Amino acid sequence: MDRTAGIKSDNKGLTLLEILISVCLLMILLMPISSALLTSVKINAKARTLLTATDVAQSIMEDISEKTYTECLSTMKSLENASKARSAKLIGFSAIDGDKFNDSSNVSKVSFPGGIAPVTINSTSLGANTSLISNNKGLNAKFAEIMKGYTGKKQLIYALDSNSLLMYMGYVGVSSKGKVYDVIISFLPLARTSTDQFYTYEVFLDVYDAKDSAGRLNAPMVSLKTGIRAQ
Repeated sequence: MDRTAGIKSDNKGLTLLEILISVCLLMILLMPISSALLTSVKINAKARTLLTATDVAQSIMEDISEKTYTECLSTMKSLENASKARSAKLIGFSAIDGDKFNDSSNVSKVSFPGGIAPVTINSTSLGANTSLISNNKGLNAKFAEIMKGYTGKKQLIYALDSNSLLMYMGYVGVSSKGKVYDVIISFLPLARTSTDQFYTYEVFLDVYDAKDSAGRLNAPMVSLKTGIRAQ
């Protein structure tokens, strides 16, 4: 005797419409989660980039803070003069990016378009030098334009006023942990009056994303400031 004869069987399963509705509901449920994950990935990537930029800034600034302005200027001139004769590695600045920026073949002196107004210490033309700090952003922007000409290279460049009392340095193409940065450093004398005999230098260091050329004219990723002795 067949015991299943009186039992009805339904083997139709899910229809295509039911499957589509289920998939749509699942996607609706997953969208907030995937959006949150994507946002988290972007935030973490940005944080890693910022952390790496900070490491680059600190490495360069720590080395500069151990020198006087006279020593920084002398180091730049020594590297540049060596590059005119032959490629050589000298005792220079930070060994960032495999010490490539202490290779004299990667060092050059540049000039500001239109030049820089000469700075004079112990003279009536000093102007208290507070104007140098207020004008620093504008000079940074001009220097950033010069750095664009070295895009794709690893180059340490510098510019001086005619009296060698004001200096701008630029690291072009610093590679660290898969990211590339440009760094601008300005050395501003802080003699407050025209008769100052002893004064310090304010050093401003700004790190920019090398791929963001417009960003160099706006807010840097990282900014540091320190003071060093003139000599």
